[in-house]
Amino acid sequence: MAHSSGDDFEDAESISPAVPECEGLPRRLWITKCVTLYNAHRKLVGEGTCHSVNSDLVLGANGPLGDTQVAVHICKTHSQDDIPQDLVYALVAWPIKLVHCHGASLHDHEAKDNFNQLHAARANSALSKSKRPYMNGIRNPSQESPLKYKKLLSEESINLVSSKVCCMRNCVQPFPREKIKSFREQMYNGSTFQFRAHMKLDVHRAVHRDASGRKMVTVEGINVCLRAWMHISGVSEATFYRYQAYVKANREARDHGNTRLPKPRKHTEQATATLKCILEKEADHMPHRTRSTKSGEKMVSMILPATFQWKDQIPKINEVNTAFGLREVSSSNLSKIRASRFPEFDVKRPGDNFVQCGTCDKYKELRKGAIGGSEQAMKWTKKLEKHLGIARAYREYYYTKRYYSQTYPDECVTIMHDKMDHAKTVSPVFSHKNKKLDALVKLPVSVTGMIAHGHGDVRYAHYGLDIFPHDSNYTIGSMTKLLRDLEEPPKSSSRELFLGSGSTALFRSILKGAEMCKTSLDPQPERLVGATPLPPILNVQMDNAIGENKNRYVFAFWSLLVAKWIFRKVYVNFMIVGHTHDNIDALFGRWNMLLKKENFPTIPALMKSFMDVESIPTIPHLIEEVPDFKNFILGSILDKSEVLRGHTKPQQVKFYLDATGCRKMKYKLFCTDVEWLGEEGAGIKIWKEDAQGCSLWPCGEPSPVPQRTMRGVEDIEKRISGFVKYWEDLCNVDVIGEYRRWYEHLVVYWRNVKDALHEPIIPCNVLREGFWPITRVRENLVDQFSDDGEDHEEFGEDDPYVGPLRGRPQPSFRVGRDVREGYFVAIRPAEGEIQPVWIARALSNPDCNPEKPNCILIQYFHPTLRSVDVQQFYTGWDSERGLHWKIEENEPPVWEETNALMTAWSPRIRKDTSECVIKIPAPQIEIIKQSLASYIKNV
Repeated sequence: MAHSSGDDFEDAESISPAVPECEGLPRRLWITKCVTLYNAHRKLVGEGTCHSVNSDLVLGANGPLGDTQVAVHICKTHSQDDIPQDLVYALVAWPIKLVHCHGASLHDHEAKDNFNQLHAARANSALSKSKRPYMNGIRNPSQESPLKYKKLLSEESINLVSSKVCCMRNCVQPFPREKIKSFREQMYNGSTFQFRAHMKLDVHRAVHRDASGRKMVTVEGINVCLRAWMHISGVSEATFYRYQAYVKANREARDHGNTRLPKPRKHTEQATATLKCILEKEADHMPHRTRSTKSGEKMVSMILPATFQWKDQIPKINEVNTAFGLREVSSSNLSKIRASRFPEFDVKRPGDNFVQCGTCDKYKELRKGAIGGSEQAMKWTKKLEKHLGIARAYREYYYTKRYYSQTYPDECVTIMHDKMDHAKTVSPVFSHKNKKLDALVKLPVSVTGMIAHGHGDVRYAHYGLDIFPHDSNYTIGSMTKLLRDLEEPPKSSSRELFLGSGSTALFRSILKGAEMCKTSLDPQPERLVGATPLPPILNVQMDNAIGENKNRYVFAFWSLLVAKWIFRKVYVNFMIVGHTHDNIDALFGRWNMLLKKENFPTIPALMKSFMDVESIPTIPHLIEEVPDFKNFILGSILDKSEVLRGHTKPQQVKFYLDATGCRKMKYKLFCTDVEWLGEEGAGIKIWKEDAQGCSLWPCGEPSPVPQRTMRGVEDIEKRISGFVKYWEDLCNVDVIGEYRRWYEHLVVYWRNVKDALHEPIIPCNVLREGFWPITRVRENLVDQFSDDGEDHEEFGEDDPYVGPLRGRPQPSFRVGRDVREGYFVAIRPAEGEIQPVWIARALSNPDCNPEKPNCILIQYFHPTLRSVDVQQFYTGWDSERGLHWKIEENEPPVWEETNALMTAWSPRIRKDTSECVIKIPAPQIEIIKQSLASYIKNV
């Protein structure tokens, strides 16, 4: 932005500082306005309506009215001395200083309008010395003309009747306006064409002559001439005399004769729907480009592949129309549909500077080098179409998951994750380039956008400064913050933005004025929305960036979400490079258009602008800490010769828990593949394992990443001083004070930010906001099945038996089905133990602790008899009388593997009883003996 010229400031000084406080109606809007008239003593003397008419028709006008008088049609007098009754319904010249509208004189309105125009011209001049006013240099949208009956019933149209001239008697100007409105309401409001035709015919049948022989007609009880009837009814002269001919021909009122064919017709509607399905599959959102519609609205461009031909869609559309028994559409009809319904769609053209897909470009170049129509050209065309088909399949897959997340939010959440171009969000943000300011280094601000379909506030944006590396730690921290937010009440309901933010002086200065963001939220509902746990399945759609999203550290994070039972399964999908991310890129595109129209000089103003892009606000969050997830998993993730390799090639990855409790990963090269791939079909391991084969994934929470000094901080501080000096100079030069009132706070804001950059960084060893979400997956029927649909062993069912009763086998023991908290269990002793069986009580359900997979918490029991043989060898445990057992008080509860359990039975005592004595039931003794015999035989 440049300084205004000296002439502009001289013009500003020539205006009186006491600019009238009024609306500032320009002269072109004075016509038909209702006004009040005052005399030289400022006393109300009458009322009327402003008009722009020939000065010969205005009483008291000696030639042109000039700039100091206006023609007023008198409709009411309050002073017979100033406005005699004879002047009512006459056009009178009146000084604009004594004509008031909306509480101010027309002279004040004109002065305020002149001031506004000069102020706008000066602002445009300050932006650029070119003649084009860039602030107003946008396309003027075409105004849709209102329906005729609405226009005729408007106050402006009714007031305009009083300025018409009809005859020597001037019968139209004094005609009461309320009667004009009543007559038009009867004629146009809710009436049919036949009724209006009847009124137009009936007026000619009701013509009569007055005493002087003039033709007259009665309207609302008042006799007026025929031309006055035309003005009152809003009927044109041609229509009036056409109906006069109809009367002479004895024609009765009839309908207009239109057969009322519905438009658009059915075959056109079906063609539009079919074309919409085709285009949405084929097109990519281009956030850096826009197209202007006829109404002036700017829309994000939808770019179709270079191989797309509009004419090739006609057979596809007509095939669908034929299947429904509808007419076919022609090429001209398709062109009309395209122009009216899909103006934002266009085929990709040469010279597009958006990031291109390398595979698409390779096939295009190879096809271009081949001879047209040759076998080679056909080969590359088919490969290109196959590649584009895969890209469409990814989009269809995302659409399916998005719909599933919105329809069944308790079962699945689908998240779209992407980052905005950092160059567009550096602060302060200006809508245009300025030679004086463009060279100044701005404060770098990165924006990560996320859409959680059907959950929470749906749209979220995380803003970060250049004090943390933008690596996998940054991505993981952003995702965990989003998952925690989805568990909490929506911000649109609680209206708690930036809760707990401002941990350092820099962050507090950045968020100064962030209260403005609350104005973009909807009003707080009467009934607040509560917190909601996360669903058991997570689908994530991410960018294909290897350094930030597609690496073993981020994969380990997805695996831990499953390991800690936050989710049952996690699916991660990566879009093909060069093909946009649909929803999130379209949102960024609309925001980018807004950033090109207005200035957003502070970071809170930048956040608010993103919230105002669409009706659903994008909830902002300032990133003040990043977890050091890499060091957190350093000793647990596979490394050296077992390190994960080749993981950058798959486009779809799944993380799950296998039947043994091991956290594994499977992948697909493309989403169109049928089978999930892994190590010999068993899945890929990510974590180190102990001697028993259990995963050694880390426990607890990661520590925060230390904040680094912002890169180029000296230059940033120097350039911030340049912005501050620029605003200070404008405030000092502004003689009116408006600029200082609106922009002086920017000086204070950026001075505080500059000072905060010098503040020392205080290290912190703990994440203030925590890390893991609190949701844990509850036991569900789905957990009883493996990936191939087979029952897990602990939930399996016995094969049905048909035969003699004596040959029926004992039912098998299933841990997942037969063991519950509070049950008593028999445990197979470890190798080398002298007791034949151990007896215990279950203090938890099986496999309920993510930290202890395939384990159960138990409290051991021992016999009550004090005999040495009984205490050491459990002698007589299987006798007919049996033994009594009680809690072993010297042993604390322990976690035992579930594969050591032999049987379980329901107690006859209360679950919460701490002191109890039990006896093993006889059927359970037989089951234990058979289990021990079978185990010894197999060993």
